[in-house]
Amino acid sequence: MEQKAEVKQLITKDMTIGDVVAKYPASIEPLQAAGVHCVGCHVSYHETLEQGFKGHGMSDDEVDTVISNINKAIEES
Repeated sequence: MEQKAEVKQLITKDMTIGDVVAKYPASIEPLQAAGVHCVGCHVSYHETLEQGFKGHGMSDDEVDTVISNINKAIEES
């Protein structure tokens, strides 16, 4: 019986943008690359990543891709 390696995601779509940026500065570059420039905005502490991304017109698949990119950037930092 094979066991799949479980990928630990530090960042999930229900976390606020402000908390993610404060805890993981490596998340700023993938956020900005995705067109999300509100990393210093006061709303970023009240909006989840998913809410912010959807507010920027992203689909569910795009949200998942950006979350994955953020997790990769943090892991590599």
